[in-house]
Amino acid sequence: FQEFSIYNRGIASDTTDGVLDRLDSNVIEIKPSKVFLQIGTNDYKHHNNEYIFNNIQKIVNRLKESLEDVKIYIISLYPVNPKAKYYSRFFTGKRKNKTISELNMILKDYCVSNMISYIDVYSNLVDEIGNLKKSYTIEGLHISYEGYEVITNILLPYVIE
Repeated sequence: FQEFSIYNRGIASDTTDGVLDRLDSNVIEIKPSKVFLQIGTNDYKHHNNEYIFNNIQKIVNRLKESLEDVKIYIISLYPVNPKAKYYSRFFTGKRKNKTISELNMILKDYCVSNMISYIDVYSNLVDEIGNLKKSYTIEGLHISYEGYEVITNILLPYVIE
């Protein structure tokens, strides 16, 4: 999205707690008109869906309280593929697509109830058995160039609206 003024505030290995800790200085102070939020996959190392969802709600509430006219978009978590490579399980860790899907459904319902835009990327990245397509991943967790092309095409209409 080089033609747009977009600030990427994502940090590798970040968690919902990390976003909450730096939300004011990293996002709110910039006063964005739109916030695209995708966070939670790294929380699975120590937390469950309830914890992750509660923190996402806290993030959204702080954004709404601090940025009166902000448009919030919640992006589904991506699937994983523990079998993409022989070492993929080391990268996917405790992440399970069943659990990720459950959180995505909770997020979608929350968005519908709160008039927040929910962007389903997950279902566009899975293969016929529900794993992240091998061509869309580097090692089962991180997204490949081909995967990012798919994600970019999904997000573009929301960026330009």
